[in-house]
Amino acid sequence: MKIKWKGKLTDANQLSTVELPKNAVEFCELKSIFEYCIVGIPIVVLVIFCLYIKAHFVARVRMNLTGKIIGVLLAFLFVGVHELIHAICFPPKATVEIYLNKYGLCTTSNSPISKKRSIIITILPSLVLGIIPLILWTFISIQNIMISTIWYFFAIGSFGAGTADIYTMINIITKMPKGSMM
Repeated sequence: MKIKWKGKLTDANQLSTVELPKNAVEFCELKSIFEYCIVGIPIVVLVIFCLYIKAHFVARVRMNLTGKIIGVLLAFLFVGVHELIHAICFPPKATVEIYLNKYGLCTTSNSPISKKRSIIITILPSLVLGIIPLILWTFISIQNIMISTIWYFFAIGSFGAGTADIYTMINIITKMPKGSMM
């Protein structure tokens, strides 16, 4: 696989076009950021639920401001890692392009991909950097307040950074016919 940094997405620097098979499905860009916010509601509910479980059944939850700041900064710095996780899921012969758009970074490829692979590509970064760390944090008693705070805020920041991916995954599941390509 070949990864290319394409820079800022502009009128002059557009997503590459490819010849798509007949059963390919294309998703259009969002009309507003509000559509992402709707997906954020279940994320917030899950985060609060994990905090509740931790506080009531696992360990006392204590946090500090320094840990919160470090956790959020780490989540922000890991956005590039998030995109690389997307990239490594594409087929080996694919050329993967990474762009900076108005919402952050985005990854695309010149290779048509199946519905199942599209779902994996879309959800894996949120799973690896957000959901799994959040669930582990929920059920592991960590005595060091700083480490616990950093871990929690990194997990929820990374999970939140995947909101657009979760939105896309919902579209893949609901709009792509079985056996189609994207």
